Order: sequence, then C-alpha cells, then structure tokens
Amino acid sequence: MILAHLIGEQTLPNLLATLALRPSRVVHITSDPERFKVPIRNLERALSIAGHKTVTTTLDLHAPDPTPTDVARALAALSSEWRPHIINLTGGTKLMSIGSKVWADENSIPSLYVDTAARSFVSVGKIPLPDLDPLPLIANRLSLEVILAAHGVPTDKLRAAPPSPAALTFGVEAARAWENDQACASWLKLLRNQWLLPNDSPNPEAYLRGVAISPAGDSLAQAAVQAKWAKIDTGGCFLPVLPIGISGDQMKRSRFIADLLQNLAGGWFELYLAGLMIESPHFHDVRWGVESPDRPDLALGENDVVALDRRSLSPVFVSCKSSSSFEKPLEHIFSLRQRATHFGGTHAQAVLCIARLHFPDQEKMLSAYCRVAGVKLLIGTLQFNIWLKN
Repeated sequence: MILAHLIGEQTLPNLLATLALRPSRVVHITSDPERFKVPIRNLERALSIAGHKTVTTTLDLHAPDPTPTDVARALAALSSEWRPHIINLTGGTKLMSIGSKVWADENSIPSLYVDTAARSFVSVGKIPLPDLDPLPLIANRLSLEVILAAHGVPTDKLRAAPPSPAALTFGVEAARAWENDQACASWLKLLRNQWLLPNDSPNPEAYLRGVAISPAGDSLAQAAVQAKWAKIDTGGCFLPVLPIGISGDQMKRSRFIADLLQNLAGGWFELYLAGLMIESPHFHDVRWGVESPDRPDLALGENDVVALDRRSLSPVFVSCKSSSSFEKPLEHIFSLRQRATHFGGTHAQAVLCIARLHFPDQEKMLSAYCRVAGVKLLIGTLQFNIWLKN
C-alpha cells in the first residue's frame, strides 16, 4: 500500500494513520520541504522506533500557499510507483486538504481524517476505508519513546524505568503507614540521626548500623522490608540491604542510603501514585525516576512519575509531594514545567500532586503559582481520583 499524507507542524495524526495502515511506501505532501523537514524527520524517527519500516518520498508543491489545483496537479504528476492508494487529509492547510480530497474522489481513492479528539479514523471520501484497527487500540501500542520522537525529543534525553512490583507494593504499604504521620516522622528522625553525618550527607557505613524499630515505625519498616530494601536482624534492628555489587563502592552505598531515606520520607507517595496511574485506563507506559544525561541540572534530585496520557496522547510529568511543606514552592513549580518541556517537548503536561496540605491557606498560593507556570495542581485523594478516572 502507498499512503500519501499532508505534512504540517503536528506529526501525531500522521503517525497514528501510518501505524494503522502500515503502508510499504509513504508520500509526504508539503508546501515547503525545507520548512517542514523537522516534522518529517520526527515522524520518520517515531515510525522507526515503533518498528514500522517504510520507503518515503517528499512531494514538493512548489507553492508557499498551495491552492487545491496545485495539490491535485502535483498528485496527478506522480509516477505509477508512487501513486497513492489512500490519502490522509489531516495536516497541511484547508486548501491542501480540499485539493487532496477532490483528487482522491476523482481517482476512486479512499481518504481519511484523523480525529484525535474523538479518537477515531474518519472516512471523508466517496470510497470506503479499508478495515483498520480502532484509533484507541493503535494509541495503546505507542510507547513513551515513540511519542517523544514524534514531538521531536531525542529519546536519549530521558532515562526512566518502570517501577518494580516490589517498589509499587512499598508505595501502597508506606501510604498506609503514613496515615499515622506523626509516628512515622518520629521514627524517621531516629533513622536520620543514626544514618546521616553531621553535614546531613549519608554515612556510607550506615548499612552496618541497625536502628531499633519503635512501635510507631513498625509499619513503615515492614514496607521497606517487603520491598527487599531493608531487613530486620535477630535483635529487632532495621538495616539497609545493599544491592549486589555495591558493598565495596562507598559512593554507591551512600546513594543507596540516601534513596532509602528519601523513599521512606516521601518517595513512597511517588510510587503510590505511580501504582494508581498504572491501574487507571488513561495512562500507559508509566515510569519512575527521571534522569537526563545531557542536562543533569534539570533533574534537581526529583523522581518524577512519567507516563503517556492516552486521552491527549502526550507525555505527562508528575511531581509528587507527600505534603505542602516543601522548600521554595515557586521555584519547584517552574522547574517542573521546565523539566516537562525539556524532557517531553512543548506538548508535555506538568502535574503537581500533593498528598496533604501542611497549612490550609497554602492552596490559594500554590494554585496561583501553578496557573502562571502552566502546571496542573492536584491536592488530596478526591482530586487524584477525579484526574485518574475522568
């Protein structure tokens, strides 16, 4: 099959239709190959990552504002080996769409429009479309890397892994433990006193220092044990369980201790929310732990939850805070928007989720910050559930 489609700034409709039709050849119809070379490159890279290999050519209309006649004339001039069997009218200008449809109807070729809002492939010509998988099914096959490539973001900019089952279980169990937040905070303070140096950096020998588990901290300790990040020795003391291969590396030991303390203190909420997103029908390819090889400064120590939003077919970056008592909220919110744009492109969503407010009057201030930065703010279980389900 040979597919012809109109090229504009948005590549997603072209990507979806091409993956649904799986043509052996694709004709890129454009008013200016130089101007639209980036969208074409993004589309071809996304198709390659998605596993669809195709031969392509570019049909230059040689007109900055092509008329329907210009489009029909250019299509008619194609050689037989590039004569389209179907045309995707999404993209380009309205006049380009009209010219393509008129030519398709005159030559008994089906044409379609990709309606991403209605999540459907719409037949707009006189000839019916071939049998296609539904658009939602095509969308569900997309990975985060494919969407990022379609938006022009190099996939090596983002490193993030799916949370392990053990980590997700930890999130659930720790969320239950933190329902008694004062008790957890008290035991966590004891851990920090034992495992951190006076300058608040992790003691690389902390894995040798067992800490007694108070009744208040038992549930939180058990959550870490279930995740196999820690153990309880015969004396009833809590100890980190170092991953294989890092016991001889002081820097890696320190990093593991720091990560364990961070997950016990607030990282659990990121994992808890990641689990809810995985269970939601609206999210796909959920990942946890963002790193940027080329811009480590943008990560700022944050472990965002990253996923593909099936509703908008855009990446979503979620920063999770167990309470609103974090430092420099304005800087954090604008940094979140910057990370989302850098890692996910201009179409990426940025969402700040806060488990509970430290002070009730903070919501108004945080809402104002998020509105200016272009970040969605969610506070508390009710708002999370509405976002996850609607």
